[in-house]
Amino acid sequence: MSDTAPTRKRNFRQGRGFSCERSAAGFSCERSAAAPFGLPSRRTGGGWRGFGVVVGGLVALVALGEGLAGAQVAPPPVELASANGDWKLTLGGWIDAYVGYNFNDPASRTNNVRAFDTRHDSFALQVAAFDVGFETSSQKGRASGGMVSRLTLQAGDEPDQYYRASGSEKTADATPNYDAFRHIQQAYAGYKVPVPGAGETGMLEVDAGIMISHIGYEGLNAKDNIHFSRSLLHQLTPFYASGARAIYTLSPKVTAQINVSNGWNNVIDNNRSKSVGAQLVWTPNPRITATLNWLGGSEQDAALSMRNLFDAVGVFKLTPALQLAINGHVGIDKVRAGTPLNGAITIEDTRVSWYGLALYARYQLSEMWGAGIRAEAFRDENGVPWETGVATTLWEGTATLEARPDPHLIFRLELRHDEATALLYDQNTPGATGHAQTTLMAGVIAFF
Repeated sequence: MSDTAPTRKRNFRQGRGFSCERSAAGFSCERSAAAPFGLPSRRTGGGWRGFGVVVGGLVALVALGEGLAGAQVAPPPVELASANGDWKLTLGGWIDAYVGYNFNDPASRTNNVRAFDTRHDSFALQVAAFDVGFETSSQKGRASGGMVSRLTLQAGDEPDQYYRASGSEKTADATPNYDAFRHIQQAYAGYKVPVPGAGETGMLEVDAGIMISHIGYEGLNAKDNIHFSRSLLHQLTPFYASGARAIYTLSPKVTAQINVSNGWNNVIDNNRSKSVGAQLVWTPNPRITATLNWLGGSEQDAALSMRNLFDAVGVFKLTPALQLAINGHVGIDKVRAGTPLNGAITIEDTRVSWYGLALYARYQLSEMWGAGIRAEAFRDENGVPWETGVATTLWEGTATLEARPDPHLIFRLELRHDEATALLYDQNTPGATGHAQTTLMAGVIAFF
């Protein structure tokens, strides 16, 4: 690939940075008033107050101790099975919709730096999905090896957002690829076999197709998360992978995975290099789960070095009602000479990095009611993932009140405040951007 080839997307999330712009005269940036080491400056000092309130909420939830309410249990999926147990069909589906308001009242009617809940002052269908899985058993009536397959079809704002990141070998092919695959969330087939010498639970499963990414604490679907909106960390991880994986269940406490894919959100590869990922999950007891994830591969020009993403997750079920979690990741990449970084144009290939940390707590108040909070900080050392062109720090706090009047129905009311040292958030005046935004969202999720 020559240096004169068309510029390709870096396949990060669709973050918006408005402190830099390119014109016929060249590239210019407005550096935000950030304090050293990524700490909020006085100009954005309100972020510490909001961030402190959320962290204080984490401490308050821990202080509740042993709750009276039991942990909420999701209803089992719809299953059909043969009489002799040699096959099983699993059916599921969900509808995910919301209405939201941004207190900036942005002229663009857009919530910036959000994964999917981007609409302001509007009702929106985030996703409607139908899921079907089919398995066979090589030993009738017993847990054993056999064929596995899964197909999840979808429509809505969510797939429209993240499939736009799909690349191709030719720039002109990007739109056909997006249109062809955006209604598929998962589509894979494989086979699992018992592993000799690994005990009764030892199992090796090998799959190929389109699969949800293994990275991070939050899942792709809101129904599986504490909050309706996604974290900053989630935005800067792959949503899906197109490739193959091997999952090895060593014991009830240890599971390992290795995978090979076309890269970050690429149905068709955007270069001639593949990405490799790995995962190790350790559950020493029912109350603790620790996960280590890694993904590495050349996500731009194959001649550049690998992009590496290291991710760690810890989940702690302190009581039947109280669950805490922590998620952190570090990303390292390299960009071509001529890329705008830190207010200037690079004259040589340059290493870039980013890192973030998110804290979570969820408390089951009663059989019907639950509450959750998230406190998060993210540092983009070079302004590459968020496309600001300057070093940028972001932080957000989210509080959610949840009601489940029926096992198959979730109502969520979410308040979220975001701040950044760069001008990332649209304002009421057309073209104006600011350092903060606060949103209020009411969402509903129905599933079976």
